[in-house]
Amino acid sequence: MLIHLAFFGYLCCTASLAASPCVARDYQHGSVVCVCNSTYCDTVQPITAQQLAGRTLRHYVSSKAGKRFSAMDMSFSDSVENPAAGAESPLSFSVDRNQRHQEVLGFGGAITDSAGFNIKSLTATLQEQLLRAYFAPEGIGYTFLRVPVAGCDFSLRYYEYDDDHPGDGQLRYFNLTVEDYLYKMPVIRRAQELSNSSVKLFSAPWSAPDWMKNINSTTLASRLKKEYYASWANYYVKFLRAYEQHGLDFWGVTPHNEPLANGYYTGNWNTMGWEPADLRDWFAGHLRPALAAAGFGRLKVMVGDDARGTVGLFADLHFGNETVKDMAEGVAYHWYDENSDNLKLLGRVHDLYPDKFLLPTEACYLSGGTDGVRLGFWDRAAKYATSIIENLNNWASGWVEWNLALNTDGGPSWYGNSADSPVIIHKTTDEFYKQPMFYAIGHFSAFVPPGSRRMGLRAASGGSSLEAVAFLRPDNVTVVVFHNAETSPRQVILKDAAKGEVMLKIEAESINTILY
Repeated sequence: MLIHLAFFGYLCCTASLAASPCVARDYQHGSVVCVCNSTYCDTVQPITAQQLAGRTLRHYVSSKAGKRFSAMDMSFSDSVENPAAGAESPLSFSVDRNQRHQEVLGFGGAITDSAGFNIKSLTATLQEQLLRAYFAPEGIGYTFLRVPVAGCDFSLRYYEYDDDHPGDGQLRYFNLTVEDYLYKMPVIRRAQELSNSSVKLFSAPWSAPDWMKNINSTTLASRLKKEYYASWANYYVKFLRAYEQHGLDFWGVTPHNEPLANGYYTGNWNTMGWEPADLRDWFAGHLRPALAAAGFGRLKVMVGDDARGTVGLFADLHFGNETVKDMAEGVAYHWYDENSDNLKLLGRVHDLYPDKFLLPTEACYLSGGTDGVRLGFWDRAAKYATSIIENLNNWASGWVEWNLALNTDGGPSWYGNSADSPVIIHKTTDEFYKQPMFYAIGHFSAFVPPGSRRMGLRAASGGSSLEAVAFLRPDNVTVVVFHNAETSPRQVILKDAAKGEVMLKIEAESINTILY
């Protein structure tokens, strides 16, 4: 059963300021998707620092009840009225401008072959709508794109570069493939054209060609043969050079995607594993020198790129080693094993290596069968909001999702993998659906640009029942994000010594971005 709805913001202190509201569709999964076609797509109402002069405040809300970036303007005052007798006491949060923490690098997703294929399956007009939704000023402002080196599990076929010429250690037959030219490069170029700020590219390989590995297999838990250590480093350099020759420059790299998980995995997709110390030694002895020799020494290198529980392992292996500590700038990690114990690892790594950044580089809901895509399922947006806030409050410099767009089956994937995505494409009707997850990420990516710094935010009067984080942007705009995961609304008094106080209604099961 489908229920078609249209939400046009809501009224509070002023009329809704939404530029183009969500056209909602209910698939009976608890909330709604926003439907975009070739003639219409909802947008974010932008606001400038000049519009926030004085005590003006802008409040954006997305909720399980169906609001999507609904906006209203309010004002700070010297103090707020006490609630009526018998009313629940409001929560209190105070912005602390004296505390300045890590710099934000950005938010984004991955241009896998599957994502590019899905985007290219749409009409040209709708392709533009989708890319504008992610990258244009009226969209959610993605500033990161992760680019797999050759194939991954979300490709239409299994392949690596130069995989048809066993023993080609000199890589004479290395070439990009049709996937690069049709699915990845066009999306990257248009994203960069649409963005108000630089879209940073970073890459990761899933596997070397099978003939370079100790087990000549696509999917078994194989290792790189040592005789091909130099060839594998040069392979990576050739990939970067090939993209550079097409006008696409990378910001950063990770030496390998999920090197530990792939090392012990005997399932169905592209895999090649590493012992951690072996990966460090290959990186220090081969990859980093090859990058420097080829003129790519400026690239930001992130070690790890595995589950969050491995952050301490990779940080200590590299940054605790006097020989290699300056060869990498940060640690990348994925969200799949997030828990309260490994959240503490982020603070430990920051304290030990404060000059290195931390970046979550992959998050999604992977699931087989019909559970891969759940249209309008709010719980996934809520878990995204929780993850983003927790990671940012523990020294992460951004947050990167996985596939930009998948089809209604959660693919395609060459071996049959299934996942959910912030954007789901319905090719036969030439429309796409913005999932609640799209808005969860957007409450950060649309309003917290690179160069912002996390600020102190003190909670009092039971404020811990809400998740919250605060930033100061380069244009001196303050951003506070609240996530209420509870089924009841809360009143919040937000205090800022430079502005005063304001009473906010934080709706049940909602994500809220405050700008002033």
